[in-house]
Amino acid sequence: MEEFIGKEVIIYPGDTHKKQGIVKSVSFNGVTFMITKYDKNDGQYVVGKLTFISYSARLTFREI
Repeated sequence: MEEFIGKEVIIYPGDTHKKQGIVKSVSFNGVTFMITKYDKNDGQYVVGKLTFISYSARLTFREI
């Protein structure tokens, strides 16, 4: 997973609301992303902020 650090990815590809971010760090528990794009304004993902998503949240992402 470390090979994704610094790369821009789509978080939860295929989800209703498009989320993109840059992988900042990878740990045993999950991944920290710098959010770069989110097409909904509900406060869950904020562009420019770091967001940690655990693997237990069924995290999936793919490189752009």
